[in-house]
Amino acid sequence: MRTVLLLLPLVSACAGAATLSSSPSRAPALIEGLGDLDAEPATAVSPKRIRTGSVTVHVDDFSPFERDLEQWLSGVGGHVSDANLSHHEGKVSWATLTLRVPAESLDPLVGWAEETVQISDLSLHSADVTAEWVDIEARIANGRRTEARLQELLAAATGDLSDVLAVEAELMRVRGEIESAEGRMRVLADQVGFSTLTMRVQVRQVYVPLVSQSFGAEALDVLESSTGAMVTTGRIAALSAVAAAPWAAVLGGLPFFGLLALRRRRARGQTRED
Repeated sequence: MRTVLLLLPLVSACAGAATLSSSPSRAPALIEGLGDLDAEPATAVSPKRIRTGSVTVHVDDFSPFERDLEQWLSGVGGHVSDANLSHHEGKVSWATLTLRVPAESLDPLVGWAEETVQISDLSLHSADVTAEWVDIEARIANGRRTEARLQELLAAATGDLSDVLAVEAELMRVRGEIESAEGRMRVLADQVGFSTLTMRVQVRQVYVPLVSQSFGAEALDVLESSTGAMVTTGRIAALSAVAAAPWAAVLGGLPFFGLLALRRRRARGQTRED
């Protein structure tokens, strides 16, 4: 309807001065036809669904599991679209893999994982996008019909440059809407055709028991520990003696000075008696 309103001035131009088309009776018919583009009946469409999911798997070693997974994906036309790995001591300790598989292969992929490794935290989701699919298809079809009729109108246009430019501007707008709808349809078709499964892989840590030492090794460890303790104790004792030396000198002189003072007091007492 917006296209019809835009082109109404062109109808007046054709009826008055016949500047838009060399055949005045043709342009109004084309413009009137633009208003009937939405009358095309919608065709039946099978249900369209986007399926996604996530799962956590537990494995003993990542490399063999990764090799088997890639082989299985290759057999159904799937692939790993993204991978995030974490390493510990040179080996993968955990990973997050984004898997893309044909929609009909999502359930078999989950079944293969359940049979191959231990899984946990499984969740699957489905979103119905049939209505959006039908709407985009209708927009593309209507846009293409509008584009074709505008091209016919433009091919027949002569004379007034402003009218020609107006038709060209409307044609560019319609083409932009078609390209936008087609881009959205490509994304939607990819999401419907290929399901996405996010797989978190946790690698079990292998328990390594401690190796018992021989008697000689244990005796050597005890001797080294004892020697180290002795050295540490001697060092602490030496440092303590150095720290106590000034105090010993001071405290050791106190009896001497006390005895000297006592002798002087006695000597004074004897002098008074004499």
